[in-house]
Amino acid sequence: MSIRGEEWSQFADEVLQHIEVYTVTQYGDKGPDPAFPPHRDHT
Repeated sequence: MSIRGEEWSQFADEVLQHIEVYTVTQYGDKGPDPAFPPHRDHT
């Protein structure tokens, strides 16, 4: 793996740890997400 790929992989691992250990315990697992509202078909 390239150096950049290895750096990205390490960063991604840290983000995943943050999600699992902090975010999910603080806010719960997947629920309504205001950043991604349900898609509305405008046909």
